[in-house]
Amino acid sequence: MFARSRRLWLTLPLAALLAQGLGSHAQARKPQWRGCFYNFADVNQPTLASMYVEFSGLLHHRSVSFERGPCAAASDRVIHVLLRKAGPATERSALGRAALESGRIMPVLEVFVEPVLGLMGHMRSSRRIGRALARVAAHEVRHYIRQDPGHFHYGLMREGFSGHELFGDDSYPFQER
Repeated sequence: MFARSRRLWLTLPLAALLAQGLGSHAQARKPQWRGCFYNFADVNQPTLASMYVEFSGLLHHRSVSFERGPCAAASDRVIHVLLRKAGPATERSALGRAALESGRIMPVLEVFVEPVLGLMGHMRSSRRIGRALARVAAHEVRHYIRQDPGHFHYGLMREGFSGHELFGDDSYPFQER
């Protein structure tokens, strides 16, 4: 009986040390930004699932962790992506928007579903629509993270994409370079 309790006493401190080590390692890899998608456009579940997969693939190395529901806490490290049916009347052709306020890009970003669908023509499926929405969302999130409203001539931060690029199988044009 004494031998068993002695092993228990040796095991507990070792387990505590391992837990501390693993905890600090996990904390070092903790995402820098946390955010949530809000589905105000009534996008169906298969499309949302496709969107989450594509979005995670595009921003996995950017310390961004997104959730599928409302964010509980507000802070400067929380990003909100709102899926809306359409943009304002003055921006009907815009696919998304990262609003500026006092020279700062705000953490409430919008993706406009109807203009994205308009670029897709008859090539619509849940997988392709989700992929296109994710690519627009990733572009807007990068505006916020970089705090730069500008565009590049290449990669994810290009100013415009064709419908085929938005829903196509090749994600290379959306990779950061």
